[in-house]
Amino acid sequence: MSIRKNKILPFYNSKTNDILEEFYVPLLCSCTEYKRVSAYFDSHILELYSAGIENIVRNNGHISFIFSCEISENDFEMMVDGYKNREAIEHLLVDRVTVENPSIDYSNLAFLIEHGFVD
Repeated sequence: MSIRKNKILPFYNSKTNDILEEFYVPLLCSCTEYKRVSAYFDSHILELYSAGIENIVRNNGHISFIFSCEISENDFEMMVDGYKNREAIEHLLVDRVTVENPSIDYSNLAFLIEHGFVD
């Protein structure tokens, strides 16, 4: 599916539109790169976007987040764990990780960082 085939409205209203299903998931399913700047970040948002994130990962894409330094301790620990493990497994990624594996949790921030899909 191409981004150009997605119908993008000029305006979305959370009272009348399902922004997640009408905007984010279809567009994320159509891309290989996602960059987001936000003052607020909570890794639980990845659960909502996981269908779109799965497509980015399957296409060997990349996600970049820039957000405020005010994050939860849990999110910070997941980021540290992901970066710490990334270097150790990078050379094994191609041989040992099969993206088509249904057990992969596309909403797990540490996993996505560890495997180089999110920064």
